[in-house]
Amino acid sequence: MQKAIKRYFPVFVLPTLIAFTIGFLAPFVLGVYLSFCKFTTVTDARFIGLGNYAKILGDGGFPSLSLVYCIIYDRNSITDQHFRFCGSNAFDKED
Repeated sequence: MQKAIKRYFPVFVLPTLIAFTIGFLAPFVLGVYLSFCKFTTVTDARFIGLGNYAKILGDGGFPSLSLVYCIIYDRNSITDQHFRFCGSNAFDKED
């Protein structure tokens, strides 16, 4: 039995590996590359290095807005999880 599993291992792993590469790995690598480019569409990307990151960090409102969005997101996700685990919803109607 173990010998058969070892022999057919690639048959079961390759489809999953191909799907993972197409669905996650390739878009992730493309996204990282595009973060270093200036572009309007992915076909006209022009490499500019760390320019995008310098522009974001140079913006005065970036750190404070990021903090505000993190606080809002955390509060909403904690509230949502509370309602899911407690079995109630703030929008339930009592008739």
